[in-house]
Amino acid sequence: MASDPMAFQQQFQILIDRLRDPHGKPYSLGTIAQATALSDQSLAYLLDGRSQFPRLDTLRAICRFYHISLDYFACETEADCHRYLLAQLASSSSLLNDIAVEAAALTPKGQRNVLTMLEWLRQMKKFPASKST
Repeated sequence: MASDPMAFQQQFQILIDRLRDPHGKPYSLGTIAQATALSDQSLAYLLDGRSQFPRLDTLRAICRFYHISLDYFACETEADCHRYLLAQLASSSSLLNDIAVEAAALTPKGQRNVLTMLEWLRQMKKFPASKST
């Protein structure tokens, strides 16, 4: 028996949790609202599940904000969403593309481990090693 596809609420939460601003912080609903011309309240309703079926123009605005395609919302599982986002990030680098391809074949625990390592690398970029004198 096939499982039901993910709710939009879950997919939107993954975007908020995974895709960060240049300072490494999640985008606030206010920032997203301002950039997309959607209201804070509409975004909050989408995020808490009160509004479960966004209009196409709303989806397009969110996609433009996060630089993803509508294909993201065809993901049926959380793992699919994470793979999709990893592939989007990887498209800018062949090394990251290799990581995405290899990670897609891992178990969910293995995928979480890879994501953890990537987050460590991201954090290390913020604090370059000091030069010894």
